[in-house]
Amino acid sequence: MKKIIYSAFISLFALAISACSEDRFDGANGDLPEASLYENCFKVTVDENNNAHFSFEPVAGVDMTGITPVWIVDGAYSSAFEFTKFYRKKGIYSVECKVKNRNGMSAGVVVKQFEVLKTRMNGFEGFDVDANAGLNMLQGATFDNFAYYYAPGWAEIPGGPTYSYNSSENSITIDYPTGTSERWQNQFSFSTGVALQDGVEYDVSMIVTSTQAIPSMKVKMNQNASGDPNILLDKDFSVPADEPIALYATKLLAGGVSDLKIIFDFGGNPDNTNVIIENICILPSDQNNVEAPAELNEAFDYNDPRNVFAAIDQAGVFEETCFWADNNWAEISQEIISTHDGNVHTVTIPGPVGANEWQAQYTWVNLPLAVNASDHYDCSIKVSASLNGEPVKFNGATVKLTDMNSDDNMLFNARHEIPVGGWVYRFEDVQMAQGDAASMKLVFDFGGAPEGAVITISDVTVIKK
Repeated sequence: MKKIIYSAFISLFALAISACSEDRFDGANGDLPEASLYENCFKVTVDENNNAHFSFEPVAGVDMTGITPVWIVDGAYSSAFEFTKFYRKKGIYSVECKVKNRNGMSAGVVVKQFEVLKTRMNGFEGFDVDANAGLNMLQGATFDNFAYYYAPGWAEIPGGPTYSYNSSENSITIDYPTGTSERWQNQFSFSTGVALQDGVEYDVSMIVTSTQAIPSMKVKMNQNASGDPNILLDKDFSVPADEPIALYATKLLAGGVSDLKIIFDFGGNPDNTNVIIENICILPSDQNNVEAPAELNEAFDYNDPRNVFAAIDQAGVFEETCFWADNNWAEISQEIISTHDGNVHTVTIPGPVGANEWQAQYTWVNLPLAVNASDHYDCSIKVSASLNGEPVKFNGATVKLTDMNSDDNMLFNARHEIPVGGWVYRFEDVQMAQGDAASMKLVFDFGGAPEGAVITISDVTVIKK
């Protein structure tokens, strides 16, 4: 409905403009206005929360009688004298500005540019790339000696990928038209000229945005020399699609490094992947005033053909039970508000549940999953929460996969605080506690979650080894 109303508004706006152009009126200026005369009336400012504020204001010596602004922002028209728009990504943006009076719209246009200083994400935004006193070791550094190896199916593509480097922002954009399937088929590296001290701990962060999900992106930092000596970081990260994410690691030690080399590998990327790497930051840990969230466990691969839970997700049939209670253990609701979409499930906290464990229980029962006591499994589950569309944390969530007929005969059981952005529960090489189970139930508890919070349960992975 909103789209229809918006389209109708644009259509009426266009008709109004064209209608005004058909006939000549004696407007305030007696003719079409000239946009350049009003250039200083158009104002754009950006606040620290990435909100761009657009305003059309009086300026001394400029007659604004009968004049209306026309803003063209990201292809959309607005005649508001004042409005605000949120910009998520760091960068330099432009807006076209025209004016109109009774005779029609100006033929000329004024272009205003404005800068958004930081990319904003859901959850952790990385360390302070503009830290005071030059604490960011990469501040002022220039990346050079770019190198790559791009070989889908181990067949190297001559000329490598298309990439660009913005030296003023130290951001890199890379296009990969063809997907790869294995580690080291998609390497990209460069040197920084930065030296790191022996015996000093460092914190590292960067923001990565990809148009396609990359299950395992490797980031490696070490001395720029043959054999990659004095490694500071060697870690794999999962990158979602179209969602800027801060990759980070803390308290890293390396031997003396005279020229830090940064290596990325995107092996496993799908076709038509565009990657942006920005805000790379390296700070001495003892001088970093930004607290990093607890590092997530690495989830097992949901798409592993041995994941026996994938078939349950695909069937999409879940028998649910609940127990929602207040701090006095009095039941407050029997309502279950849930969704199931492939490997992503949500449930909404229906009221003011208590803060204790087992006061907000939600369970999938009679799961068609038979487990033998002799079998070994690798398991992982991601749990996150949002409230009014914004990520939130709460004091703990329990996940327990257990025998349908015995709460003591479990495959795993754990409780952990849910930070902003979520938590990955990981259980490696686990077995049933007491014996075989003909069917299972997956029990969750969200005691302490705020009323109205939407809990997202995703990538339930149970790999039979």
